[in-house]
Amino acid sequence: MKCTTFTMRWTDFSILALGLAWMVLVCGCDSRLARGDLSPQRSEQQPGLSSGERDVVRAFSAEEVTNQTGTSTDAKAEVSDQETIDGEPAFNGQPLSKWLAQLDSANAEDRKEALRAISAIGPRAESAIPKVQKLLQDPDADVQEWACSTLGRIGPSAKVAIPDLEKIILNRQAADKVRWAAAVALGNIGPEAASATPTLLKALEDSDPWLRWAATEGLAGIGPQAKGAAVALARALYDSEYIVRIGAARALVHLAPQIPPKGEPLLSLIHCYEDTSQYDSVRHKVAEAIKAVDAKVAAKLGIK
Repeated sequence: MKCTTFTMRWTDFSILALGLAWMVLVCGCDSRLARGDLSPQRSEQQPGLSSGERDVVRAFSAEEVTNQTGTSTDAKAEVSDQETIDGEPAFNGQPLSKWLAQLDSANAEDRKEALRAISAIGPRAESAIPKVQKLLQDPDADVQEWACSTLGRIGPSAKVAIPDLEKIILNRQAADKVRWAAAVALGNIGPEAASATPTLLKALEDSDPWLRWAATEGLAGIGPQAKGAAVALARALYDSEYIVRIGAARALVHLAPQIPPKGEPLLSLIHCYEDTSQYDSVRHKVAEAIKAVDAKVAAKLGIK
């Protein structure tokens, strides 16, 4: 009898649990339908990424450059608010000259700290370019990475370093994260780095998905001056890795002025937009690119 009572209670509990699970499932589906989200329920975060790799995306993304974070450190380089000391660019209460002197430290952590500070000073640190450029050959990979990033943060005036950044990208012996940082740095230098477009297009075909993503960032930063990049980026919309697809979609928004109203890039964009198996985030960026290329085509597709 006791056993029967227990069995009945367990059965009642099981039915209740199954009922609740069903309600959650139905409500979840209804919620997605209400949002118009008919895409497969998949995480848009790359499943195989380490926390350090995810930091790279946040660190070097051109859209979040004001909160650049080193991939091997928790320190953050905040954008300098035009801080000066005796008329000299400064960061964190120290003038640029102090940070330049610290680049000569025998301690790699000191060199990284100085690079983060110079990175935060940004375009006003133009005089730092020669010393930062030398650190592209530093024996410490973290220092190399920060040297790449810092040159990008300084901006167009760092164009003298473009050949060195290209060499790093093409050097398969270089640390992966340094190659990624070099590619993104070219984009942060901007249209002045247009001559590096062929190198970035090669990187877009590399076996390393993170380098392919970094190449999309580089091309996005160069913009319409990245001649011939639109076709390659359109093909990258179907890369096997999500991070590359979203990067390509974003880059195509920036390259829209070079995309003709007819041809492969636009057709690829339309096909991608109509492909409901793509992540919504990719399709939204693609829609933005289509609208920038041809507003009439966008209107026919229902893109507002």
